[in-house]
Amino acid sequence: MGINHSQLARMLCPVKHLGEYLKDPIATHQKLQDGDIKMRALVWPAMVYSGKIAGEHFNPQQVQNGLFEGYLLE
Repeated sequence: MGINHSQLARMLCPVKHLGEYLKDPIATHQKLQDGDIKMRALVWPAMVYSGKIAGEHFNPQQVQNGLFEGYLLE
């Protein structure tokens, strides 16, 4: 499971790479699996941010907005 599952990988994807994942999910999923996209503690996963699609309201200028408002955390 985890990043090997396409739907879970989208939620676990570092939020700063979510736009890339939504544009090309197959290639970005492969980058996650290969370790080309690093999953670090300083970059929160998309699932902790608000939005119908986890992280869709992420603003890199105000990273605290919407944090811990993801639908999985309600």
